[in-house]
Amino acid sequence: MLIFYRIIILILIIISPIIILYRIFKNKEHHKRFFEKFAIPSKKKINGKLVWIHGSSVGEILSIMPIIEKLEKRNHIKQILLTSSTLSSSKVFQKFKFKKTIHQFFPIDNDFLVKKFLNYWRPSVALFVESEIWPNFILNIKKRNISLILLNARLTKKSFKKWYKISNYAKYIFRSFDLCLPQNTETQFYLKKLGAKNIKKIGNLKFSEIKKNIKDQSNLKINNFFKNKKILLTAVSTHNTEETFCAKIHKKFLKKNSNLVTIIIPRHIDRCLKIKTEIEEIGLKVHLHSSKNKISNNINVYLVDTFGETKTFLEISKLVFLGGSIVNHGGQNPLEAARFGCKIIHGPNVSNFNEIYYLLSQNNISHKIVNLNSGIKSVKKFQSKKSISKKNIDKLTTIGNKILNENLNEIKNYIKMKIKKPRFWDNKRKNFLALLLYPLTLFLFIVNLIKINRAKPRKKIKTICVGNIYLGGTGKTPLSIKLYNHFKSSFKTAIIKKKYSDQIDEQKLISLQGKLFCEKSRLNALEKAENEDFELAIFDDGLQDKKIKYDLSIVCFNSMLGYGNGLLIPAGPLRENLFALKKYNIAFINGVETDQKLVDEIKNNKIKIFEGYYEFESLNDYDLNKGYLLFCGIGNPDSFLDLVKKNNFNVENKLFYPDHYQYSDDDIRKIKKIAKEKNLNIITTEKDYLRLDTLNKEGINFIKIKLVIKNENEFFNYIKKSL
Repeated sequence: MLIFYRIIILILIIISPIIILYRIFKNKEHHKRFFEKFAIPSKKKINGKLVWIHGSSVGEILSIMPIIEKLEKRNHIKQILLTSSTLSSSKVFQKFKFKKTIHQFFPIDNDFLVKKFLNYWRPSVALFVESEIWPNFILNIKKRNISLILLNARLTKKSFKKWYKISNYAKYIFRSFDLCLPQNTETQFYLKKLGAKNIKKIGNLKFSEIKKNIKDQSNLKINNFFKNKKILLTAVSTHNTEETFCAKIHKKFLKKNSNLVTIIIPRHIDRCLKIKTEIEEIGLKVHLHSSKNKISNNINVYLVDTFGETKTFLEISKLVFLGGSIVNHGGQNPLEAARFGCKIIHGPNVSNFNEIYYLLSQNNISHKIVNLNSGIKSVKKFQSKKSISKKNIDKLTTIGNKILNENLNEIKNYIKMKIKKPRFWDNKRKNFLALLLYPLTLFLFIVNLIKINRAKPRKKIKTICVGNIYLGGTGKTPLSIKLYNHFKSSFKTAIIKKKYSDQIDEQKLISLQGKLFCEKSRLNALEKAENEDFELAIFDDGLQDKKIKYDLSIVCFNSMLGYGNGLLIPAGPLRENLFALKKYNIAFINGVETDQKLVDEIKNNKIKIFEGYYEFESLNDYDLNKGYLLFCGIGNPDSFLDLVKKNNFNVENKLFYPDHYQYSDDDIRKIKKIAKEKNLNIITTEKDYLRLDTLNKEGINFIKIKLVIKNENEFFNYIKKSL
């Protein structure tokens, strides 16, 4: 299916010059920026964390403006890239003044162009809005381990049926999203059917859309005309036949009041001349908004034929008809009109916004009409009523803020700032900078004292937690896997890990071994394992989680790192003070050489100590007479390098990257180029290998490492007795 799709896209690229020229002629394409659709950027990328948001057209772009406003305030986000497909959406973006956010047109979904785009921008996270499902982009994003979110997701019944016909392929695509945030119950159901995994229904982001008054030069002319007129109806986003429908309603009321005017804002302004002719044939006088002629006092219909004027007219309107609802186009979002205090009438076809219309109708803000007669009756009914009360508008604002904040809370986990470990953390002596940060350390210490674990042990399932107090690089995951492989024959055993968007490598590594429950909440994951009748849960990290009371806890140390300068974050590398060790059952030290100072410190806290070290599973596949280039992005790269050298590998070049680093095609090309120039073989860790794109794995070998536990029988017997 993917091959067929890529062939179609390739054909589209071949004929694209003709299509683009036609669209430029029709003013649907920017004559200078069309090359952006071929992944040729017109803006520069700034070094640092980049968040990429993609929405197709005007509606999607407006819905995410509150999200962008909030993200702009986050210091660790250096740049926000907003892409869209339409010229009108880029014009809307220009009306908002952002410091960090830039706009580019969305490239054609061709595999080559996609890779080119991602290589240049290198986003930390990608957010696709509503129904933007682009297979080549989605699959390439996942290959690079970039977090992918479907924001304010919307699937219609029609689009769902199309995807469901190719359900196997659809599951392949929808499973690639790390998080799906559907705007309604219908979409939530469809996403589950199509294989999406992490689905959380929060609500429609359009509730929180910014009410931005866009003033233009025409406002004065409009106000001077309309102050002496009574607006019967403002018809917004109308489709074919809906303009004449509204014109006929107007004609019905004209007999009693000649001073009435109806405003019509079509969905597609290129139809305006045709609409003008159709309305004049009914016997009504029409004025075009763009006309330089003076507005006659006897006009009946004011036809808006320019882009971006809707909010200007909503400000002076009391009653609005929303188009795409008499004809079957799924309706138009009513929230914008509601926030301006307008009453709303609409046709029966509002499937795109069913839940919103239901809420508005319950609060007497909107009313459904089915034909001309019911339309006339509704207009007559609403004419005598006041605009929406401030109370109801505030209610919509409250709903919007809640939805916005909940969306941001979900998103923020995927765009967290990575902390780079300062060098002074591992100094045995406390330097000036550590002492300067000491007051913050004291604050954290007090917070830890206040937090008390009031959770009770689980009755149905036993729990073992493998964690650390030293931040990173202590070997939690290998020990968790070792425990799993030992106990899986005696108990129905699962591994539990908190879901982090930047730790997909560890999640994959564990999944290769056995059953993994990976959730944003460890407690939720534990409850799922419990519900599936698992008898033992091994936690990879989580000693400091106050929501769970573990039956047995193991705190890991690396003998090379020890406990650093012995101070809490941010003055040092510790999550907890050393005297907190006494509340844990086992201290497990990883490393060939024993750090006696570390051992003595642990013994002072009367905790059982076990030790282990790593060794290669097999060296037969490697030519030790060859030179090697070693690269890795792990918590403690020096430990891996030390182990490689002790096994007589001739490491002539090494490249270290941040922990859980997401390798780009350019990174791998650079690595392979260096290796080729120096005639070196390439080696890395299994975790790093799992983060590589399939094609990039060619020519790269990983060294499989196993954990060896000293006094292994004693270690496992001690755990069994403790459970």
